[in-house]
Amino acid sequence: MNWIGKAVIYVWKKSEMIRKFWTDRSIEPIVLILTLIVSGGFTFGFGIASVAGVLDIIKSKFELSESGEQFVVGVLVLGCFLGAAGAGPISAGWGRKRTIMLAAALGGLGYTLILAGLGLAGLLLGRSLAGLCIGLISMVVPMYAAETTPAQRRGAVVSMFQLAITLGILGAYGATLAFAASVPWQLLLGAGILPLGLVLLAILALPESPRWLAARGDPAAVQRATHTLGLSDEWQEMPVATAGA
Repeated sequence: MNWIGKAVIYVWKKSEMIRKFWTDRSIEPIVLILTLIVSGGFTFGFGIASVAGVLDIIKSKFELSESGEQFVVGVLVLGCFLGAAGAGPISAGWGRKRTIMLAAALGGLGYTLILAGLGLAGLLLGRSLAGLCIGLISMVVPMYAAETTPAQRRGAVVSMFQLAITLGILGAYGATLAFAASVPWQLLLGAGILPLGLVLLAILALPESPRWLAARGDPAAVQRATHTLGLSDEWQEMPVATAGA
């Protein structure tokens, strides 16, 4: 896990360059936040539903018993639980942005293992990592969106996460229904890496949550973040509780 942390830190250092790239092209922060929350919700929904359409193929290929079949399904759910359980302390210590980047790194590795077709062990490990990713995303992406969206748009933006989950589930079932007979099962399961890539691109182009920065006692960083997000006036007018952020 140490090398994953180093990779996240390296990408974090480069994210200012990426954020400046998009800022110079006048991409509104709300567009990036919407991209983040929709792609995050879609990743969640697709990840939990995609195995349903290819489970019979996996069972036949690896000659799984009923308990083995349940384990293939359940290992992702276990990862989701662990990721969601750890999301609070991780995001409080690392920040919302780096936690989402960590989720993308774990999910990217997991889906790569699935796509590589490394046998049953690779499938189980890949789904475990994808589960950790989904658990982290399910908690931290809506949290980040709520903390970085103007008050008048906050409810609508955060509610898009739930809609995107259902779209992800629909997309997973639709993909397996349409392509299960003609596309390798690894591709159908590993396609979750596509919306996850949008999660990473969006969060790299956005600043850290001002609330988290305020909890860390960094007023200069808070000012930069609120200016980028268009929250400067709102932040000055609204008392923000930062304890335990």
